[in-house]
Amino acid sequence: MVIRHLKEEDRKVFLEFCQDFYSGGAVLHAVDPDNFRRTFDACISGNPYTEGFLMEVEDRPAGYILVSHTWSNEVGGMVALLEELYFVPEFRGKGLGTEALEWFRKEYESARRLRLEVNRENEGAIRLYQRKGYHFLEYLQMVEER
Repeated sequence: MVIRHLKEEDRKVFLEFCQDFYSGGAVLHAVDPDNFRRTFDACISGNPYTEGFLMEVEDRPAGYILVSHTWSNEVGGMVALLEELYFVPEFRGKGLGTEALEWFRKEYESARRLRLEVNRENEGAIRLYQRKGYHFLEYLQMVEER
């Protein structure tokens, strides 16, 4: 599998993948599709807080990864947050999730904490993440949407 930064020519496939991701069971609610376009634009413009990657298998788009960056006083350094990990259905269950997590660990080895989000009902993802050494961080998150 090849994992590379998003490029302008990936826009259409990325937007399609986001639509599929947010219409499935891995998320808690639908998201305005305009957000997908804003995220893509941020990723290809060099925004320091986010990076987007396309995953390809045999030159075919297989999925995408979104990573956010932040500083944490709690860990005394940078945190890389795996915001989204999505695979096209035909590429699921083939070990690519494990490969993507190993890539994430190596790509952000200087981060003091690697973090990810998972829907409690996504049991397959939870099992994979736990096998790869992730554990639940027992904070509750609160948000104010703007």
